[in-house]
Amino acid sequence: METFDANLRAFGKNDNVRVPMAHWPLTTTRVLTMERIHGYKIDDLAQLNTTGWDLADALKKGVRAWMEAALEHGFFHGDVHAGNLMLDTDGNITFLDFGIVGRLDPKTKEIIRHGLPALIVHGDFQEVAKAIYEMGAVLKPADLEQSAADIAEIVEPILGKPLSEISYGQVLIDIVRIGTRYEVRLPRELVLVAKQMLYFERYAKLMAPDWNILNDPDLIGFLFDGLETHVVGEDL
Repeated sequence: METFDANLRAFGKNDNVRVPMAHWPLTTTRVLTMERIHGYKIDDLAQLNTTGWDLADALKKGVRAWMEAALEHGFFHGDVHAGNLMLDTDGNITFLDFGIVGRLDPKTKEIIRHGLPALIVHGDFQEVAKAIYEMGAVLKPADLEQSAADIAEIVEPILGKPLSEISYGQVLIDIVRIGTRYEVRLPRELVLVAKQMLYFERYAKLMAPDWNILNDPDLIGFLFDGLETHVVGEDL
């Protein structure tokens, strides 16, 4: 909890994102005592709609913080089901229960950060295929042209569509399967990333059905800022 929170504070763009504080005097190796958060589950629309808050904006801040954690800091919450993501009584998006976390090593982070602009901005599917090969252990000679064509077949029809019509989590899973087809052993953490995207898209379909994640500059802008990375607790 402290590592995730400190990373977000160091980056300086996450004022409305909250993580419970640990109470160390009451914490042992067997018992974790943390701050109690009052609020509403992320999918409790019956209650959230009575608050008058901008729910779409709150969700976007949470998704952006999660993507920053994964792709900037390499340390992310690995189980964002509705019981672990909430809005507190002030409307802050709150991450709970860090029993599952994921880590992306520097090489994987850089390859993803290089591959995403190729996918989002340039539509360069051969560069995306190259990123997949660089990310994993290749067991047979790379066929960049064919694998790029396979990726284009999946991605091209959905680019520009609203989130309500597509599943980014499923697209990521399909791309991982393409890597498997060409005998590329990809990091296991990518499957964990895909699972969280499936959760986030479910919430987005409830709270912001016209939101297109891949075309939101506020969400993915940090990937192109060229800012120095600030990571706390990298050796944990």
